[in-house]
Amino acid sequence: GVKGIPQLPLSIAVLMTLGGFVFKLGAFPLHIWSPDVYEAAPTPVVAVFSVLPKLAALSIMLRFSYVLRIELIDWQLWLAFISVASMTVGNFSALWQRDIKRMLAYSSIAHAGFLLVGIMAFSLSGNQSMLFYAMVYLMMNFAIFFLVSVFEIHTGATTFEEYKGLSQHFPYLSVLVVVVMVSLTGLPPTAGFSAKLLIFTALWESYEASGKPVLLWVFIFGLFNTVIALFYYLKLPYLLFFKQQKSTITTKPKLINARVWATVLVFPLLIFFFRPDWLLALINNIKFTFSIV
Repeated sequence: GVKGIPQLPLSIAVLMTLGGFVFKLGAFPLHIWSPDVYEAAPTPVVAVFSVLPKLAALSIMLRFSYVLRIELIDWQLWLAFISVASMTVGNFSALWQRDIKRMLAYSSIAHAGFLLVGIMAFSLSGNQSMLFYAMVYLMMNFAIFFLVSVFEIHTGATTFEEYKGLSQHFPYLSVLVVVVMVSLTGLPPTAGFSAKLLIFTALWESYEASGKPVLLWVFIFGLFNTVIALFYYLKLPYLLFFKQQKSTITTKPKLINARVWATVLVFPLLIFFFRPDWLLALINNIKFTFSIV
């Protein structure tokens, strides 16, 4: 707790600081900048900045919410609101996008909401599941942006419409796109499923321990948003394999280096579904230097 300090001005300062973290995380309501930046910036740059600043913001938010106890601020309530709003706004906005990178921008807003669930649980399992989700999210984002970059360089494709039938020319890379999209959705047999399972299990355990209705609502909205995500994540695989379009590509590029790197980025998403304990063992070695309440 914070004693001997007027609570109202301190609460205002904390909420403004939280606003800075939310902006860095790209979560609701300070998410407006994300789609334009994702669309306009070079794809490799977006790949890095779509993940690393988010993870930094999460780690600081985690520490901040645990060590600073203020009577006028219910951390779980505020984080629940930001989390649910980010999931919902991100997923529903992504449904209407035509540009791949804009879709991924709104997707990242939704994932920011899921990542906040781990903090909201206020438990050791919540922290560990958040770190697991964060590491899997890093792998998924690097993989999909690398694949999008390869398609963009060799075909000029940046919109969903331009991806129609490209599996004929890039069969192996198209299969890898399917794997990453399934993982981003949170379906088996990918690490994205394991990440969502762990984070919602931690949230449910926290709800059973505390009985707070707000945690149950986040649980329900989280599952609902996972279903919504199906409709735009699986759109790209559908266009790649089941739609045809006249293409100016006359030869099938070999792209040996691209295939190797794409495999290196995507393969862990399958491995950590069957052996999530390998990644959890690494996470369990991280020492949390603050008390768990």
